Amino acid sequence: MQQTLSPSSAYMSDEPAYEYYRVDGEKALTFLQGQLTNDLTQLSNQSWLYAAHCNIKGRVIALYTLWQQGDDIYLKVPMDIADTAIPTLSNYAKFSRVTLLPQPQLMTLHLWGTGITAFLEQNLGVILSENQSCFQLKDMTLLYVPGVVPSYQLITSSANGKNLYAAWQSQLTVANHVAWDVVAIQNGIARLYANTIGMFTPHELALPERHAVSFNKGCYTGQEIIARMQYRGQLKSHLYQATVTSPITPIPGESLQQEERPCGQLVMSARLDEDTYAVLALLQDKALDAPIFLHQSSLEDIKIIT
Repeated sequence: MQQTLSPSSAYMSDEPAYEYYRVDGEKALTFLQGQLTNDLTQLSNQSWLYAAHCNIKGRVIALYTLWQQGDDIYLKVPMDIADTAIPTLSNYAKFSRVTLLPQPQLMTLHLWGTGITAFLEQNLGVILSENQSCFQLKDMTLLYVPGVVPSYQLITSSANGKNLYAAWQSQLTVANHVAWDVVAIQNGIARLYANTIGMFTPHELALPERHAVSFNKGCYTGQEIIARMQYRGQLKSHLYQATVTSPITPIPGESLQQEERPCGQLVMSARLDEDTYAVLALLQDKALDAPIFLHQSSLEDIKIIT
C-alpha cells in the first residue's frame, strides 16, 4: 500500500499500539522526576511530555508519552516494548510507594496531515500549538505533536474512540499504523523495538531536539552520562532521515555499511510502497561523503534530524 502523504490531506488510524497506565501514589511526580529524562514539573493539563527511561549507562530502555488529567498522571508505552519497560519502571516505583495501574479502557486515534488542524477546529473547537500542546475535552485528551507533518494523538475510552472513528471515517482518509510510522519518521520521532532496547543514547535518537531531555532538572537514572555528552562530549554520529529501496525488509538495529565497514545502525523503518522504505538511521557524520548501504541497497535522500 502506498503510504506517501498527499499535499493536502487528513488521515486517521486507530490500530492498537500502546499500553496505558495511571501513575498512582502521593510521590508519583517525585518518582518520575527521578527516573525519566524530562522535567516532570513542566507536565500540566495544558502540556504533555515525551521522555525516556534510561539505564545507568545512559542507554534508552523505554520511551514514554505522559499527560495529566486533573491531578492524575498517565503514561503510555508502545506494546512491543511494554513487557520490558513497565516491569523495569515498576521495580523502581515500589521503593517510592508508587504503583503503575493499567488502563485497558483507553485507546488512541492517530490524526495527521495538512488538513487535520482545520478538521479538529471544526469538529472539536480546538486549536493547539507548542504553547498549549494538550487539551482536555469531556473524556478525551488531545495531544499536539509538533513536526513537519501536523499530527495529533487523541486519547479516549475505547467506546468513545470507536464512536468517533465511525463518525469521522467518511471525512478522513483511514490508514494503518505503518502510515503513522511514516509520519513519525518524517517528523524525526524515533521509537524503540524489543530488539533495540538499550542500544541507543538519548542524543543518538535526537531526543534533546524533541524536547524530551531536560538539562536543568536534578538527578535521574543515567543523568551523569547524558549530561557529560551534552556539555563535554562530541557526538560523531547523528540521527538522519532517508529512504531505501530493497527487496529485503529493513529491520531496526541492523548495521549500515560503507565499503564493507559498519558506519551506523537502522533505528526505524516503515514501508512506503512494495520495495521502498522510509527510515531513521544513526549514521557517522564522516560517512555522508560516500554511499551508505543496507544489505546491497544504498540510502537515498539523507537528511539530518534537527
